[in-house]
Amino acid sequence: MEAWTVVLGVMIAYCIACLVIGYAGLKVGKIDVEDFFLGGRSFGFAVAYLLYVSTFHSSFAFMGSVGWIYSMGITFFATFSSCIVSPLMYYVLGYRIWLLGKKHGFITPADLLGDYYQSNLVRVIISILGLVFVIPYIQAQMIGAGYILEIGTGGRIPYLWGCIILLAVIMGYVWLGGLRAAAWTDVLQGVLMFATVWIGGIFVTYAALGTTDFTTVFQKIEQTYPKLLVVPDAYWPVYTTLFISLVGISIYPPIWMSAYTARSPKILKWLSVTSPLYLIWFYLPCFLVAWAGKIALPPVARPDTVFPLMLMKYAPAWLAALTLAGGIAACMSTADAQLVSCSAMFTRDLYQRFIKPDAKAKTILLVGRTLIVIFGFVSVALALLVPGLIVSVVALALGGCLQMMPSLIGAVYWPRGTKAGAVSGLVVGIVVLVLTQFIWPGPFGIMSGAWAIISNSLVYVLVSYATKPPSEEVRAKFHGYLNSVVHKP
Repeated sequence: MEAWTVVLGVMIAYCIACLVIGYAGLKVGKIDVEDFFLGGRSFGFAVAYLLYVSTFHSSFAFMGSVGWIYSMGITFFATFSSCIVSPLMYYVLGYRIWLLGKKHGFITPADLLGDYYQSNLVRVIISILGLVFVIPYIQAQMIGAGYILEIGTGGRIPYLWGCIILLAVIMGYVWLGGLRAAAWTDVLQGVLMFATVWIGGIFVTYAALGTTDFTTVFQKIEQTYPKLLVVPDAYWPVYTTLFISLVGISIYPPIWMSAYTARSPKILKWLSVTSPLYLIWFYLPCFLVAWAGKIALPPVARPDTVFPLMLMKYAPAWLAALTLAGGIAACMSTADAQLVSCSAMFTRDLYQRFIKPDAKAKTILLVGRTLIVIFGFVSVALALLVPGLIVSVVALALGGCLQMMPSLIGAVYWPRGTKAGAVSGLVVGIVVLVLTQFIWPGPFGIMSGAWAIISNSLVYVLVSYATKPPSEEVRAKFHGYLNSVVHKP
């Protein structure tokens, strides 16, 4: 049996399993609005944990990390900060987000921020911001899926059809069970992707180099490609500010909304403390695969494809198939939550708020499901038209989502933050992000996300001090309530 047929067979079996889980989610949940978008706020530790880490680690981790290390070496270490900072932010902010969501029925980021700042303008900006920058992140998952199926089948399933097939499977189980189906499939996907990145990574490294010892592999790279073990002087500004953009994963909408899904806030705290173990250890075999690929493969035009290429060259068909299924799991486990969050933001923040406020739950769910299909095909179109490096797409998306941070900190920690400050900060942050990404890319070597969040924060604070603070009623509803619960003896 040819290797590609084994790969295809495993992929088909895996996709069927995901659809079956989605159908189970349909049968278990009530499938009302809150259940469809948040799983009924009922997830225990295991499901909440694997939903979080699987949404966090995507094609960026499984393929993009290998491609980055292969082409740019140890500069990848800058991204490790997100594996620590994001759980820390989840601990600091997620607990308060959960309390307010439970108390007031918030579902999306714009729910919370629009209510705190008593502003439909804030609500619209946050919702559009989330949509604009989450959709490119879905694009990154489609890129990864397209590459995997194309390489795994020896080109018999081309890149475009790989994107469409995986999108169809994701839309299938999410349409059926919403976030509950996404979370349940993420339990399978989170375990599969972690196990296969280690097993497949170790195997192909040993097959290519005859060793899996980190020190030995690093010495081989030092002898053949020493520049990959050094951060170039000119790259240091990017290296030291890249982590600021990547902090955006702490509050990008699927992660933010996942905080609402936990059964209790204690689950979020345990999740925050333990998740760095999964997130950091996931990357270690990626270094081995990247270095082995650099030494053993001829020059690769698309660095994001190094891991699949190594598998197809060095692993037996069954192992290549399972590991590539792990790569598909990394793509799907992030894209499913992203599609649900995009659907929720448009349905809840725009359709239900401004277009049809009296819409019944059945209509809202139909609109939400329809939008999942629309946003999915938009992401595939972007993956086809603007493929790019996965890491570059993700860095831009997270830098955009990061612009919600000052407004969120004001809503849950700083009672002096005002509507004018939030609007001004968001507008300035987005303008600066666009200017420093597309018009004057990375001024002085500093990443666009860093320029944007610094500008946003300064404007937010200055304008807030210059304008009237929120009413006593709003501050009591948010800060008063949080203080009474958080500091409760």
